[in-house]
Order: sequence, then structure tokens, then C-alpha cells
Amino acid sequence: MASNDKDPIVKLNVGGVTFQTLKSTLTKHKSMFKVMLETEMPVTKDESGCIFIDRDPKKFEKVLEFLRTGRIDFSGPGDILSVQEEAHHFMLESLEEYCSFVQHEKIQNSARDLKISESVKIIENDSELLKIIKKIGKPILVFHVPVTNFGSIQFPVGFDFPIFKKFYAPRLNIYLKPYSTQSSVRHQEWQWTLYKKDYSEGNGPRDPRQMFGKHLEASIDGFLMD
Repeated sequence: MASNDKDPIVKLNVGGVTFQTLKSTLTKHKSMFKVMLETEMPVTKDESGCIFIDRDPKKFEKVLEFLRTGRIDFSGPGDILSVQEEAHHFMLESLEEYCSFVQHEKIQNSARDLKISESVKIIENDSELLKIIKKIGKPILVFHVPVTNFGSIQFPVGFDFPIFKKFYAPRLNIYLKPYSTQSSVRHQEWQWTLYKKDYSEGNGPRDPRQMFGKHLEASIDGFLMD
């Protein structure tokens, strides 16, 4: 990688992994990097002279991808949230805004998929729910779906509702029951209740390491076997 005195190469040791990039890349946006490299802010260096940053190198790859290209390929579930955390740590507001934009687009796309499906059943209120569970034939799954005070549906990270519904529809009648959270929080967990004749079961606590969809599927499979 070529550089010059005006745009030198900067070497970073992030959690034990060495990264090299140009100073102009790191200082392109207002951030901790800009302060670090353009002021007399003290920095920690390793034995080889690299600036040491005690963060996850895999997450830092995404941060550097944004600094270099202005975009990020979010491929895995939870990527956006983890990068947002890194952006907040590095005071990289432009990346925080980018993550919020991408997340908003994902929510909107999911919402459009939801509206397209004419078979999605919505429960408007508790009275309607009671009428439905009084006439149970096939087991019922009711999602209690949080809606923020901005009117947006909050889909669980990594949960593809249309695919889930297509897979489980032969065994369950699936309903959505929206409720207002009076909140602008981006991510709130969906709750659910499973019903069959003379028995119902709500979702229990989830291991935070387990994805929402896996927890849900295990609960459904256990419920239908009983």
C-alpha cells in the first residue's frame, strides 16, 4: 500500500489483529480516529509500534469497510446491532446513522412482505382473541407484536416471518396481535402464546445466545408433541 507524508499508512492492532489503512481513510468522518490522529490525544501502542485498540477485530473489519467504501455488506443476523455498538464506541456518528437507515429499510421490506400476504390474520383486540380461542380446532399461535409510537413493526433480528409462516401454516393457525409500546425503542422482543383445546402456553425465558427463531421453533415443536 503506497502512502506519502501527507497521507501516511496507519497501523492498528485491534484485539491482536493488525490492520493497515491510510490516515485519510480513518479521518474521513468525525470520530475518535480523527481525534486520535489529528490531536495530541495519548494512544497505547504495542511492541511493534501499532496503535492498540482493545476491540473485536471481526467487528472492526465492518467499521473499516464503511470508512473505505461508505457501505457495509451486512450478511449475518445481529450484524447491524453489533456494528452500531462499535460505531457508538468510536463516536462514528455517520456509521450509526447508516446502520439505522439499513435497519429501517429491512423493517420496511419485512413490513411490505407482511402486507402482501393476504393470508396474514390480524387480531384487533382481546374480545376478538377470546372469540377465536373458544372455537379452537387446529392449534393456534398468536404473536403479540410491538408497534412503536412511530407506527413501525419491530421484527426480531434474523426472523423471516413469511418463511416461518409458510412452514408452520399446515400445523398452526397463525395470528398477529399488534400492541402499542408507546416507545421509540428499535428492538423489542415479540411475545407469543400457543393454544390448543383446554390448554395454552406462553413463551418462557430465552438464553440470550439463542436466536428468536430457534427458541420459537423449539417451543412449538414441544407444544405440538404434548
